[in-house]
Amino acid sequence: MNEQSESPAALSTGHRKRNLIIAAVAVVVLVAAGITTGVVVTDANARAEAQAAADAQAEAERVQAEQDHADALEEAQTALEAGEFRYVESEPYGDAAKREELRTEIDALTKLLDSSEPTTEELKDAATSVDIATLLVGSKEQRDAELAAAAEKALDNQYETMAASFEGNGMSPPFDGREYCEYLHEYYTPDNVYPMLWGDQTESRQIDIAAVRVYCPEFAPKMDMVLGGF
Repeated sequence: MNEQSESPAALSTGHRKRNLIIAAVAVVVLVAAGITTGVVVTDANARAEAQAAADAQAEAERVQAEQDHADALEEAQTALEAGEFRYVESEPYGDAAKREELRTEIDALTKLLDSSEPTTEELKDAATSVDIATLLVGSKEQRDAELAAAAEKALDNQYETMAASFEGNGMSPPFDGREYCEYLHEYYTPDNVYPMLWGDQTESRQIDIAAVRVYCPEFAPKMDMVLGGF
């Protein structure tokens, strides 16, 4: 009698245990599935973000490449115009070989610009070559400055030679002569000079004479009158 009355209770307890076990297993499975799904989603998101970053980088590089090419085209056109101007301008004074080299580089750049698809590097290289050739030819101002510097150097050499011809002199550096002529221009004019400036035939006066002969010859007529005893 007791065994029959306890069997349903024991059976019920067993069912509850099984249900609890099943529920626990289900929870574990759901948790595991959730973790797996989260990992998959996270991995997919990471791949999507990486792809988006790569796409953005590629787009930025494409835009930059287009800008670099546009800049290279503009620089090439500027170099071409400057080169053509220098080639024409330099005809009266430019070195023939340097002008011919400039002409060659200009023609090469013109041909490149007329081609269908010049690369950015080709444009940069050709523009640089024209710029260098343009600089080597030089401007009229540069040429005039070179000629002026050469003329000044020739005067310095002439003064040094003349000043050194005076026995025992110690005042031959070119700036001495230049400074003396600056002094004359500051305080006198060629038609109004203090005669005693050249009346003393000491060594220093001889140096002054050399300066007048070379650097300010406009004072020479009055100086010659004084030296001649007038």
